[in-house]
Formats: sequence, structure tokens, C-alpha cells
Amino acid sequence: MKILLTHAYTKDNKGDAAIVSVLLRQLNNAFPGSNITVSVYDDDTKYKDFEGYKVISNSMYLSIYRFRTLLFKLLYTFYIESSLLLWALCYRLFGCSIAFVLPKSTRNIAHEYLESDLFVPVGGGYLRAKKGIQQNIDILLLLNPIIIGILLRKPIILYTQSIGPFATPFQGWITRVVLNKTQLIFVREDHTIATLKVIGVKGNLVVRTTDAGFLFNSDKNFQLSDFVENTETLKSKTLVGVTVRKWLNQEGQDNFERAIALFVDKITEEKNISILFIPQVTSTIHKDDDRNVANRIVSLVANKQQVINCTGTYDHYALKKLYGCLDFLVGTRFHSVIFSLTSYVPALAVEYEYKTSGIMKDLGLSEWVIPIEQVTADNLYEKFRRLLSEGDIYKQRLQKVLPDYILRAEEVEKQMKEVYYSFTLLNVNR
Repeated sequence: MKILLTHAYTKDNKGDAAIVSVLLRQLNNAFPGSNITVSVYDDDTKYKDFEGYKVISNSMYLSIYRFRTLLFKLLYTFYIESSLLLWALCYRLFGCSIAFVLPKSTRNIAHEYLESDLFVPVGGGYLRAKKGIQQNIDILLLLNPIIIGILLRKPIILYTQSIGPFATPFQGWITRVVLNKTQLIFVREDHTIATLKVIGVKGNLVVRTTDAGFLFNSDKNFQLSDFVENTETLKSKTLVGVTVRKWLNQEGQDNFERAIALFVDKITEEKNISILFIPQVTSTIHKDDDRNVANRIVSLVANKQQVINCTGTYDHYALKKLYGCLDFLVGTRFHSVIFSLTSYVPALAVEYEYKTSGIMKDLGLSEWVIPIEQVTADNLYEKFRRLLSEGDIYKQRLQKVLPDYILRAEEVEKQMKEVYYSFTLLNVNR
């Protein structure tokens, strides 16, 4: 059996990498011995493989990174995506592959589309859009691999998704039309269920589960000394991890970064606290590198002697271990929060997408969320002071709710298997 994972981002996003790692394990449990290919929005020459599985660049990456000039970018993107759709449509109607219409760069991905028995768009929050022509184009590009799978009559199972919001009727309409042709949509919070209901996605396709990141563990032998020099000086300190990201417009981003810097100065007035900036995402090619944001913030901090800025590149297994070394986390990247929570480290979450509030609500931790647009040094400080004093209560809450919450994520394996074989049996009997 061949399985194609679509919509993987990059290993440089450690949360996304963890989701893919868990998905690979679950697919292997559900379909032992499967031949799995991971399609990434990245340069596949950077990868030897992904945990032993083949990696190829997806068509969106090939489209966008072929040219620098915007006009050429748009024209080449239209050429690639429309030729793939034409190829898939011809195969659907006439049963023959007209690969000659495809650019050479896309023939590998077309071959994977054709040969795969199951399409699995990986978990994440990428099916969403704001207002604007560019956003409409983006949602079409993101839906294109699913449309191709539908044309080729492949079963499609969307893994642990946060979907929406959508800013225009067109975005909601095209998403509904496409998703209603899939076989199963796993969603990881209630906001997505509400969004799918509003846009008209069939309720029988939607299954409520939890984020796959809650199943991710690291058995690798990493210690704090692998990340930080002079760990002896930290033994008597309260170690607070911080993750940040670029998300807002320039004015909003500047305000956010100043607020984090002032917050760090306020909490480090207590000399027993040390701050560790952790880079959860380090994708230079996508200009999505948390180290750039952290560097700017650290430059604004007065109490630099109590701040450690990790500027290296670490894989998701290493970072999972690092979060377990913390006493507390103030996390903007939500998978840094998940990595901490599953290590029973209390976390204050800065929300930039509704997956944060949705999942924290599931865990009974809504009071520990601050929307990124509302972040100030004062409200962060106030929340953090409470976190310090209520840390034991927070851990007790995690001990109570996490085991069952994690167990729900394990049920995905059985459900994927049942849906795939039901689809196969139905098509055999036609």
C-alpha cells in the first residue's frame, strides 16, 4: 500500500515535524508495511529522508520558489497547478496519463499522486484565509492537492486540523465544495467544528479528536547542557522558557516585541529567575525564523545577564527534551506549549490562531491564554505572577486531564483504517 502525506511544511517547524512523526507512527500501526511519501513545502534536497521515508517537494513550493519576480511567480504557479489539474482530469475521464503537459519538475509529484492508495493532508492550521486576492489564491493552492486526489478517486483523510476562519463567502464556498468530497476530517478543537458547520461541510465527515502533538515523545538522550553552557549556574534558578514569532503587522509586531522585552525585565528583577528564548521554528527560506524575533527582543532587554538566547538549530526531538527542563513556559508557538504541557511544565499561552484557545479550553486552562494583539508587559507579568504561585495547582490539573486527552488522539489509528477499507470496499463493489 502506498500513502501520500500532503501539506507537510518543513522540518524547520518543530511542531509540524512532530505532527508528521506521530502521523507516520499511526499510519504504520494502521497499515503495517506501507510505502509512505512525505510531500513538503520545502526543498527536498535538504532531506535525506523523513525518519526513513521518501520526501519530495510539493507543487506549491515548486511554483513559488522557481522565480523571484512576482509576475513570473504568478504565471509559473498558474502553469504548474492548472497543468496538474488538467492531467488529473484527463486521467479521470479517459484513464490515460498525459504527463507531457506537466513541467518536468512536477512529474515526480504527479507520479506519487497517481500511485498512492491514500492521501493524508497532515495536521495543522493552514486551511484558512484573510481578505485579499493573494489570500484567495493561497486557499486555492492549498486545496489543489485535495482536488487532484478527488479527481483521481483517491480516499482522502485530513489529519488533526484547525480549519478557518475565512474572510469571504468564496473562500468558505470553495473549501466546502472540496472538503465535502473527502472521506474524513479529523479536527482538534471546537472552533473548527463551528466553522465547518457554518460553511456547510457535512457533519458525518467530521470527527473530533486532539492535536497529534500530544502524542509526541522523545526518547533521545538530550540534556540541558546540550543547549546551554554553564548549567551549574542555573541549578538554583527558576528557568522560564519563552517562544516568540513574527505574526502581526509592523506596528503591532513592534509593540509585541517591546512588551515581551519589558516583561522579561520585570520578572528578572527577581535574581532567581532565568529566561531561555527557544527557537521553535527556524525556516530561513520561508522567512519564518523565531531567532530573528528573539534577537530583536533580547537587544531591548536591560537584564541581559539573566537571559539565554538559544540561536542554534535543533530538531523536534531535542526541543521536546529541552521543554522538559523548564520550570515554566511563556509560549507563542502553540506546539511549544504542547511540548511543555506533556512534560507537565505549566505554560502561559499567547494566542495567534484560535487553535490555542480551543485546545487550552479543552484542558480547562482558558485562563492562561492571552491573545497576541492584547499582549502588554503588565498583563503578561500579572498572569505570570499567578502562574508562579499556582504552578502546583496547574500541574495537578494536567495530571488529571492529560491521560484521557492523549488517549483520544490514539483513536485516530482505528478510525483511519476503518474509513480507508470502507472506501475501498465500496469502490470495489461499484
